[in-house]
Amino acid sequence: MLDFISPMLLEIAPAPFDDERYVFQPKIDGHRAIITCYNGEIRIFTRHGNEVMDLRKEPLTERQRTIVDVYDESPAFRSLLTVDGTGKAMFDAIKTRNMEGVVAKRKGSVYVSERSPNWLQIINWTYADVYITGWRKQKFGWLAAVYGDGGKLRPAGVI
Repeated sequence: MLDFISPMLLEIAPAPFDDERYVFQPKIDGHRAIITCYNGEIRIFTRHGNEVMDLRKEPLTERQRTIVDVYDESPAFRSLLTVDGTGKAMFDAIKTRNMEGVVAKRKGSVYVSERSPNWLQIINWTYADVYITGWRKQKFGWLAAVYGDGGKLRPAGVI
């Protein structure tokens, strides 16, 4: 049985970029599975699991190819859209869909259990004017509101 392997983490890139050494994928925060094949038994774990197939020393492109080869026929598995080198176009596409951002992964990178400049996130920051409309007496917190459709304030949560 293999020991737990912590997931690889992203560093932040300052802006979208194009680079043939990278592949780009939509960033979907909180969605990560560690898939294992051990003694012929296939298992899927969350990022906090305790056993993984050890492909860490293989380059990213080989790890992706292995996963597709093993799981491509499964109706429960779908590969994430991946494009070579064209991060700016990927970023423009996710912006029009109001998605979170883009992940850039260096093609030849090995998997490390820490932050690495080989995995970068380019965040689609969104901004809004938020108004403090009151406070909570029982628990500290400011009541916030934003202007919605029709020009009326609507609740936006507690800060």
